[in-house]
Amino acid sequence: MFVARRRPCRAGVAYFFVFYDITDIGFAMAAIVKQFNLSDNDVKFVAIAFGLLGYIVGSLLIGAFADRRGRRLAFLTSLVVSGLGSFDTAFATRVISLSFWRFLAGIGVRAALNLASMYVGELSPASQRGRIPVSMFMVGIVGQAITPFVAFALVPNFEIGWRILFLIGAFIGIAGVIFGRRLLESLRWLIEQGRLDEAEAMVSSVELRFDPKDLAVSVSPIAGEFQATASTDDDEHTVSTMYELTHGRYGLTVLAMVAMWFLWRVGNYGFLGDAATLFSAHGMGICDSILYLAVGAIGYLDG
Repeated sequence: MFVARRRPCRAGVAYFFVFYDITDIGFAMAAIVKQFNLSDNDVKFVAIAFGLLGYIVGSLLIGAFADRRGRRLAFLTSLVVSGLGSFDTAFATRVISLSFWRFLAGIGVRAALNLASMYVGELSPASQRGRIPVSMFMVGIVGQAITPFVAFALVPNFEIGWRILFLIGAFIGIAGVIFGRRLLESLRWLIEQGRLDEAEAMVSSVELRFDPKDLAVSVSPIAGEFQATASTDDDEHTVSTMYELTHGRYGLTVLAMVAMWFLWRVGNYGFLGDAATLFSAHGMGICDSILYLAVGAIGYLDG
């Protein structure tokens, strides 16, 4: 768990790529519309629907894969899938190929976004389970703030500028995989799988790389938590189920969270996907529309 103190930046590289990929399609679509001779309805269908359908599939498939094979492998798989989707999007020539590759990228992007939060949360001590994930998220949100400026430099000025935009995303994804290979498996997942010897060996190897004073401060608050988890008998083990989350005292809380996220995503992804194209369709040039959104994106960092 204490290892999370030195891991948020590595996972943050993956988060950087995820937020870059979420944002780049919106800034590329204005140029794609002209080159592919698309109507407004085609744009919205390709930019929003297929990518978000991939989000659903990625959350379900790779989420289940993470429970079976571990967080680390699933996380790396999601980065490979999203990077491949972004790379091939750069070479799309028709609406069909563009839709397919955005769907593939969506599968990896949503899975990576979910798994990064899950992974760091499971590695973080209870006393720092808020600060450490936020530190990782901050690295990622820089990607969402930088993307508009990269698009501003490329899309209005080069015929293949939007293609380069996606290629950059793919290379960032490769960097995420390289950094991600050094991540350890989730200790919580190993313990839940009954692989206690592996968990103990991993902790022992990590201990050698830490200063004893820092180690004592990090480990002491969570030692009891792991001991309780590892020593719980099967008869006493309590399994959280979907039924428990949707009934009783948790039911209204879950309902409120689902409603909040649903409404937030309707507005957020509608804006990210359509804003540049909308401005362009109402007479604002591609360059001006991207610049307007780029300046606004600085607010992500402040937020």
